Amino acid sequence: DDEFGCRVHHGFNEHANRIVEDVIPLLVPPSRHATVEVCGHSLGGAVAMLVAIKLRKRGYFVKRVTSVAGPRFCRGIEERDILEKWLPKETIRIEDDLDIVTYLPPHGVSVGDKLWIVSDHTLVDGKRGDEAYMISRENMKAERSKWIES
Repeated sequence: DDEFGCRVHHGFNEHANRIVEDVIPLLVPPSRHATVEVCGHSLGGAVAMLVAIKLRKRGYFVKRVTSVAGPRFCRGIEERDILEKWLPKETIRIEDDLDIVTYLPPHGVSVGDKLWIVSDHTLVDGKRGDEAYMISRENMKAERSKWIES
């Protein structure tokens, strides 16, 4: 995609384009005093990341992006690195290890810090035992390089 300088999922990009076209007339002109926060769930989680990048490229101050259970939308590590430069520091993906959507498409790469909810598949007092881990972008890059090198 010419706007991003790298390849992203075509369908997600089309959704992001439509949202940006609809939302820009509703926003005040770009200013450091006017902030934008973008969030989405599932398909909307991936689209929220792309919308945030598009708004930042147009001069808007996007303060935070939250993706809940969003699929992957870029192809590789190089694309991820390009896109992450445009995302605000407060960008987070919230994922459950039992949710298949966050692993799709299988050849894709995730963008942003991750809050990972992990189930140990046990029941305690009739409730599933879950834990959550915060994984920063830097740690994900380091972990991936460990796996590639071994």
